[in-house]
Amino acid sequence: MTVWLWFAVGAIIGYSAARRRSFSPVKCVALGTLLGPLAIALFFAPAGVDVPPPLICQYCAENVAGSARLCQHCGAILVAARKSLATGPA
Repeated sequence: MTVWLWFAVGAIIGYSAARRRSFSPVKCVALGTLLGPLAIALFFAPAGVDVPPPLICQYCAENVAGSARLCQHCGAILVAARKSLATGPA
């Protein structure tokens, strides 16, 4: 009985996720059936995480990750570079 409930819940989740994200309903139902209730975490999770654009260090002109506080090449503090990026060119 529990196995059938697992498959039914997974199929319903797969079908609703396919309609919500415009995926193939057949593939989503099949995957949802295999994963069961665990499919909730996969199908209804956020689509992506916003990643800040890379920065260019003012002092050494190297590319640095957008979330960095210090330049990994020269050790400069990147707060001023982030503020100028947010406000635009002067």
